[in-house]
Amino acid sequence: MPPGSNPQEFITILMPCKDQKEEFFMDSVRSIVRQTAPEWVLLILTNPDSPEELQEWTASFRDVRIEFVRCPRSGFAHALNHGMQLARSPFVSILLSDD
Repeated sequence: MPPGSNPQEFITILMPCKDQKEEFFMDSVRSIVRQTAPEWVLLILTNPDSPEELQEWTASFRDVRIEFVRCPRSGFAHALNHGMQLARSPFVSILLSDD
């Protein structure tokens, strides 16, 4: 949850990502970071065997609202289900890692 936020006032964004071109990944995350409303948490959901670079790219944003999550199982549906379990907000949205 963003610092100082009420759980009723923010949204969790799920971004499943198996492997991705860096340019697309960075553009997707930047689209969230640049939002005018700061009340969000972005969960970057990866497979157990996703490239380590994804974690490095995530860390490069240095934003406490962005969390890197290595899911216990592979697959798009598993990532979304895992992210839904981790969500701490009443609203959840999906952002694809190449949008």
